[in-house]
Amino acid sequence: MAKVPMDKLQSFRQSDIRRKAIPLVVLYNKFLTTHDGDFEVRDKKLLQTDGNDRTSSFTMKLTDEDVRLERVVDRTQRRQIERDILKQARKARKVITARDNSVQRENVWKDNPEKQSSFIGHTAVGKGGLQPIHLLQLQDAYDHAVKKGDSLFAGLLKLFIDEGYVYAHIDGGNRCDTYITFFNGDIFIKPGYYKFLPDASKGEDIGHYEVIDDDEIDCFKLEENYPAVYDKLLESQVLVYFYHDLSREERSEWFHVLNDGEALNAAELRNRIISQICKIIRDDLNKNYKDLLVTTGSIEVNQAKRYGACEYIARLNHLAFTTNTKQPTLLIENERVKSLDECPTWASPTVLDTDYLSNSAADGYLPKFNKFFVQKYVPLLKIQDKMKSGKVQKLLSKNIMVDFFFLNSYMDKFHFKIQPNMKQNLIRKFHAWQILKFADTDTEYYVGKSDVTYRTWKQMFSGNSPENMANRFPTIINELIPILVEKNIIVKVDSVRGHTKQEKAEMAKNQNLSLDSGPFSSDGIELEVMDLMDGEEIHGDHIFPHRAGGSTTVDNGSLETAKYNLKKSDKLPEEVS
Repeated sequence: MAKVPMDKLQSFRQSDIRRKAIPLVVLYNKFLTTHDGDFEVRDKKLLQTDGNDRTSSFTMKLTDEDVRLERVVDRTQRRQIERDILKQARKARKVITARDNSVQRENVWKDNPEKQSSFIGHTAVGKGGLQPIHLLQLQDAYDHAVKKGDSLFAGLLKLFIDEGYVYAHIDGGNRCDTYITFFNGDIFIKPGYYKFLPDASKGEDIGHYEVIDDDEIDCFKLEENYPAVYDKLLESQVLVYFYHDLSREERSEWFHVLNDGEALNAAELRNRIISQICKIIRDDLNKNYKDLLVTTGSIEVNQAKRYGACEYIARLNHLAFTTNTKQPTLLIENERVKSLDECPTWASPTVLDTDYLSNSAADGYLPKFNKFFVQKYVPLLKIQDKMKSGKVQKLLSKNIMVDFFFLNSYMDKFHFKIQPNMKQNLIRKFHAWQILKFADTDTEYYVGKSDVTYRTWKQMFSGNSPENMANRFPTIINELIPILVEKNIIVKVDSVRGHTKQEKAEMAKNQNLSLDSGPFSSDGIELEVMDLMDGEEIHGDHIFPHRAGGSTTVDNGSLETAKYNLKKSDKLPEEVS
C-alpha cells in the first residue's frame, strides 16, 4: 500500500451542520420567502339572495395597504378577485434565500416548465424531499469568515446580508426557485393520477387518489378545485441541511461533491472560483447581454446555457487582452513559430481555468475589457440586432463574430474611431466583406499543420485554432481596415487628446503673443496671458478636428476661448463660419 505525500492530503473538518425535515409550506413561508402581514381577508358580509352567495363588501390586506372591494356579484367573481390579489401578495413576498451563483448551476430549469411542472407533481406525493436542499446560514458563515481572516469570502457574504438575505443556496436552487414560481401562480402542476398512501392518523385503511385532467392548474386553482392534493403538497416534507461555518474552500468543494452525479461542465466547475473576473462576467455581463449574444449569432442558444455564455465572454476578454499585448502578422511558412506566437488567441479550457483565478493577468485586464465591451461593442451588437429580419441572426459561421470582436478590439487599441452615423455602415461592410471572402474558393492560406498545409477562407472558420486566427486577423488588418479608412467609415485619431504646456506656448507665439499684447483667438479676441495654461478658460483647439484624424500638434493647434471652442465643437475648417 503506497503512502500519499503529506502535501497531497486533503483536509476534512467537522462542521456545524443541522438537519431538519420541514413541511413545504413552512419552507416557503419561513426559509425561502418572508412577508410582514402577508395576506388576509376580513370584514366579510355574506348575503343570501335567490340561493346565491353575494358579498356587499370585503377588505383584503396586502402588505401595509387595505384594498376594499364593493359589490362583488357572485362567489366565482369573488374567488377570482381573491385569487388575483393573493397572487400579487405572493409576488410581493421577499425572497430571503440568495441564489449564490458561484455555487449554483445556471437556472437550467427556468426554460423547462415541463420539468418544473413534473417536479411539483412528485412533491405532492412526497417525493420532492428525497433529494435534500442545502442552505448556508449567512450571518454565521460571515462571522466564521471574519474570524478566519478570509476577507474576500466575508465580503461576498456581507453583500448578501446587506440585501436582506438570511440564507444562500449551496445546492437545490432550481428546486427552490420552482417552489417559489409555483406559489406565485406562474407554473402549473402536472396533470395525472395522484395516488396517496393511507393516513393512519386519520384512521384511513386505504389510500385515495385524485385525478387532475386540466393542464392549466396553478396553485390557486389547485387549492380551489383539488384541495386534497393541495393539502398534501403543503404538508410534503422537505429535508434541509443548514450549514453554519463552512469556509470558502469547503463550500466550493462540497458543491462539487453534491453535484458529482450531474455531469457538471467545465464552465460550471469554473464558476466555483471566487474572483472578480468570475463574478463580473457571471453576474453582470452574462446576465445583461447573453440574449443579445444569442440573437446576433455570436453564440448558439444551447451553447449559451449552463454558463456557456460566461465562457464565451471570458474568451472575448482573453482575446482583447492578447490583442492589446501582441501584434499579429500573416502566417507564412518560414516564420510560422513567430506568427503563431504573436497572434491573439482564443483561450482553451485550460487557459480559462488560469484566467479565472484571482489576480491573474486576465482578471487584472477585466476592468478595461468591461468598459470596452459595454460602451463600444454592445452598442454595435444592438445595431446589428435591429438590422436582421429574423429572430436570430443567421451567419455563414458564428466565428465571424469572433472576427468582428477582434476588428473592434484592434481599432480600440490603435485609436481608430468610427465616424459619426457610420456604425451601421461599418457592420454592413464587415459582413459583406466576409461573404465575399467566403465566396472566394480559389485563394488558399498557409496553415502548415501535419494533416493540411493550406485552407480556404471558409475552411478557416471551422474553429478558432491559432493557425486559423494567424490568417484571419492579419487579413482583417491588411485588407479590411484600409477599405474602411478609404471609405471614411473609420479614421485613426491621435492617441494624445490634449496639447502640452510647451505646445500651448508655441501656439501662443504663432498667434502673435508679444510683450505688449496678444495672443489673439480665431475670432479676434485678445486672450489673457495669465489664463493661457488654464484648461477651463482657454482651450487648445484642433484646427482639423481630432475625431476626424487631426493630430495633437502645434501646427494643428490654436488657442481659443472656451466659449468659441465649445461652439465650434468638431466642425471641419470649411464648416466654421
